[in-house]
Amino acid sequence: MTVSLTSSSVFDILGILLFIVGVFLLAVGFNVVQVDKKKKGVGVSGGQRTTIFGLLLLFVGIVFLFFVPQQRDDRPDSVSTSTLSSAVNNGSPNFAPEPFPTNSPSVTALIGDSTATITLTPPITNESPTIPVNELRISPIDGMTLLFVPAGEFIMGSLISNADADEFPKHIVYLHPYYIDQTEVTNAMFQLCIDARVCKVPTMTHLLQDPRFANHPVVFVSWSDADTYCKWAGRMLPTEAQWEKAARGIDGRTYPWGDGIDVSFANYGGYADSITAVGSYPKGASTYGAMDMVGNVWEWVFDWYDPNYYQKSRYENPPGPETGDNRVFRGGSWASESYKVRSSYRSHREPNYFDENLGFRCALPGP
Repeated sequence: MTVSLTSSSVFDILGILLFIVGVFLLAVGFNVVQVDKKKKGVGVSGGQRTTIFGLLLLFVGIVFLFFVPQQRDDRPDSVSTSTLSSAVNNGSPNFAPEPFPTNSPSVTALIGDSTATITLTPPITNESPTIPVNELRISPIDGMTLLFVPAGEFIMGSLISNADADEFPKHIVYLHPYYIDQTEVTNAMFQLCIDARVCKVPTMTHLLQDPRFANHPVVFVSWSDADTYCKWAGRMLPTEAQWEKAARGIDGRTYPWGDGIDVSFANYGGYADSITAVGSYPKGASTYGAMDMVGNVWEWVFDWYDPNYYQKSRYENPPGPETGDNRVFRGGSWASESYKVRSSYRSHREPNYFDENLGFRCALPGP
């Protein structure tokens, strides 16, 4: 079994090694100090220097173990190695690298208790899509552009084997037609809901009140805040399945545009240093024309979180678990590593959670 090392796991290993070496040097230094005392040496002895160096390594090891990974990892709930091992033992796919499909291959996916093979079409492309005008709608309430996603099947879940356990198994889902917001809801749009005395003012308002950030995604919103806004706008939060189809199309793309990523496609990895205005990365649009589906800010979706939901999810319009403790959010943020901005990656927190990297977009049932 091969498990890819993330930046957090590398820091964990390095921290453990530094901690062990630090403890060893502390023990050696202490013993040498005792010998030096018996000799009544004067000044800083070799034992004292060894002890100081051991303390330094011990401190650095603790920092690497408990502080650095959390600062680099903006996902609140990471899947542990034990979870991955448990998933493998319970029959999840083998965690070993496999090539990503590139030219309309066939993929076997799960439908209920049986399997089916479908051809992934169209082939993956990095070209920005052209959306017919008759497939666009403009909301009369908040001015959001809505993109049409036709009915049909798509592959949900990870096609790469070194993904997190909750992304398996890959399975075929059928969705009725719907519309998805072209971008995340912006500060200016959210202000309309506040002015209508429906939405409450977010906890942190400095971005909302600054006209320079009117076209940036609204953040510091909880799941309930997002749900309230979408209902006010005559829409709804997308289900997790709706969000994923809008992000990756029917052919199981790793990212909305296809395979491979760099800073021309999305705001991720901390390269831009902060959130950017919506639609700033047109090259990274999905096959339906949705912008910023990955990177920039995480996005709340409707579903409760269940790490094993894909094993029992229904084929047609899966609504997510009936209940739970946490709600799902998707897509990663400007600070997320490339692994976390994959179209199939899942994250979750309690519904009242909010932070500076978490926003949302809405959806609307189709004709």
